[in-house]
Amino acid sequence: MNLENLKIKPMYVLRKFRADIEKYRLPTWKRVWYLMRGVKPPMYDYERFFAENEPYEVLVHEINLVTNVGAQALWRIFVGLGTSSAPSATNRASFFSSTNAYIGIGNGTLQASQSDTNLTGTNKYFKAMDSGYPQAPSFDPSGSREVTFLATFGPTEANFAWNEVGLANADLNTNTYGILFNRANVSWGTKTSNDTWFVSLVLRVQ
Repeated sequence: MNLENLKIKPMYVLRKFRADIEKYRLPTWKRVWYLMRGVKPPMYDYERFFAENEPYEVLVHEINLVTNVGAQALWRIFVGLGTSSAPSATNRASFFSSTNAYIGIGNGTLQASQSDTNLTGTNKYFKAMDSGYPQAPSFDPSGSREVTFLATFGPTEANFAWNEVGLANADLNTNTYGILFNRANVSWGTKTSNDTWFVSLVLRVQ
């Protein structure tokens, strides 16, 4: 590995479905079935959703902009100064975990900058991770070098123009101590109540 050229490469993928994910919400008995086996149940029956629906558009956006506070949080976590708790005044370096990680969408059009600390639009919506995400690689000398985040935005969520996207370790609408790890300008169109949109983010070390 050449540390001089080390980069974290983020890639967002948006899959648009004209379908209501709420119709695929897992029944209580199925959630209990997962819990009895010691597994956190997913909120929806994704297998049936994807079997019965096809995306009407798939968009890929590759960026290489990590914010200053995002890099600072990364290094503090790297050297053991992070926390599994939600970001607070005493420690903002919360893990980007299944509990804390959010994908944020906004309608702001200001150019992305390393000094960004939040999305810039008047409309911003931060969605927590789908069950089982983020997905990190296992230890394998010949294996993966990436982590994947995924959030599902249902028919009642984020129905406005999608012009910006970012990963955070809190809902930045409610937690002012949260960290915006990255931000990208996008032109993804306007989501409506007829849609379910899936946003994934892959972070890869190159």
